[in-house]
Amino acid sequence: MWPWFMIVAGTLLIIGALVARHRMMRDYRAGLEVGQRAEAGPGRGVEGFDTRADDEPDAGVQDDDREAPPAPAPAVTPTAPPAARTAPAAPTRPAAPPTRVTTTPPLATRTAPTSDPAMPVAPSPTWAPAAPAAPAPVAPVPAFARAADTPTLTTRREVKAARAAGQPIVTGPPPLFADLPVGHRLTTAPTVRVRSQDVPLQDWLRYYAEGSAWSGVVQSISDRVTGDPLLQPYFGSLDRTTLQRHVMSTVMMLTGEGVTVGAVRRLADAHLRHVRSGGQPVTEAVWNRMAATLGNALREHNAPEAAILSLNTTVSPLRSVLVSRDGA
Repeated sequence: MWPWFMIVAGTLLIIGALVARHRMMRDYRAGLEVGQRAEAGPGRGVEGFDTRADDEPDAGVQDDDREAPPAPAPAVTPTAPPAARTAPAAPTRPAAPPTRVTTTPPLATRTAPTSDPAMPVAPSPTWAPAAPAAPAPVAPVPAFARAADTPTLTTRREVKAARAAGQPIVTGPPPLFADLPVGHRLTTAPTVRVRSQDVPLQDWLRYYAEGSAWSGVVQSISDRVTGDPLLQPYFGSLDRTTLQRHVMSTVMMLTGEGVTVGAVRRLADAHLRHVRSGGQPVTEAVWNRMAATLGNALREHNAPEAAILSLNTTVSPLRSVLVSRDGA
């Protein structure tokens, strides 16, 4: 059913389109005829012939009575286009005045007199290079001048800085324990027996001792160093905060990690720079006072005596490197 309905609807649409097209063409033709009649004038047909005889009832009117055709329009003579407006000429800059050229008269040169046997002629001077000056005598340099005037470089950082500054590089003796790596542990830290295990003295001070033993030991050592006239010159250039940080790092090494090759080298270099800057070397008396200061600070916070005595073994590598026996 639906296909037939669609066919009928399509047919109706086509028929409607054809009818509309026919009406449009008819209207178009009618409009075209009206336009042609209007252009041909009154009494003219589409072909230009006189159609007034068909429209008027009196067919016997002669042609003389017809309306005369309109007069032709006067011819328009073309006029010349107006001349283009010309832009005003740009002002020209006045010509520069002529440059006055001055000529310098040639200098009068004194000509040499003609050869006259009565007048002697002076010989012309000739240029000769100056003789090189003899070098000044240099005083002999003593054999110890290089070691005394030029600092000995012991670390890679010092060598690199001296090379960048263009200074002479004089390396010192080989580093301490040159056959061992930096992290090699020479001695171990003291231990304390807690229940069924041994813990480093540092852990005992932090976690097992009564009160704040760890911070108390650092504070006590800093106070003793500051008030001791024998130890104070070795730490006098450090402020309070830097001194406490230095004491804490040293106590952590001795009570927790032990003494390594790297630690011995660092402290030995620091002591060497201290002596070169005018400081006094570490003597037996100074070392013993420092060891007593550390031991008394630990005893104040009830550290075991066995662990305190074990520190003598722990610091033995530092003692052998830092202490100067000549000043004992």
